[in-house]
Amino acid sequence: MSAGPPVLLTFAPMVDSELSRLVLAHHGVAYQERDHLFGWVSLLTLFRGGYGRIPLLHGGGFRATGPLRIAARLDAAAPADRRLVPANGPLAAQVAADVDRFNGPLAIDVATFAYFHLLPERELMTPVFQAPVPPREARILPYVYRPTRLLFRLLLRLGPERAAAARTRIVQTFADL
Repeated sequence: MSAGPPVLLTFAPMVDSELSRLVLAHHGVAYQERDHLFGWVSLLTLFRGGYGRIPLLHGGGFRATGPLRIAARLDAAAPADRRLVPANGPLAAQVAADVDRFNGPLAIDVATFAYFHLLPERELMTPVFQAPVPPREARILPYVYRPTRLLFRLLLRLGPERAAAARTRIVQTFADL
């Protein structure tokens, strides 16, 4: 393991990256965040033993991918009143259902809807994607924006019908709440 605090490899705009930051803050874990361009960060996590899943917390005795695995790892060493995920009972079932709902289908729908509308706005999105990444990656983004956009399009199957359906499900989810 490396000396110093663990490193959190992220793609900054991802909901899982933000949720992992919140988990680490809750548990008071000092860490270094390293944001990278989408696609490249997946390869980096793969090289670090994270199987390509973003984010990956590694070093300082940690190796965990995704906010739930990070939380489980930290919860195991935490006092019962500081654990984020209950071990059993009705509250555990509710937490599992909420995670499935909000970090599953709803997260995919929000990403689908948002990226469908935002990715064509290259001038708007380039600075957003450049801001948190290392200078070298920021410099190459204008040259790799188009392939990055294509990667999002393929992974999320972006299209007008899918974006409209995602919007409908988002509105319905909030109405149900």
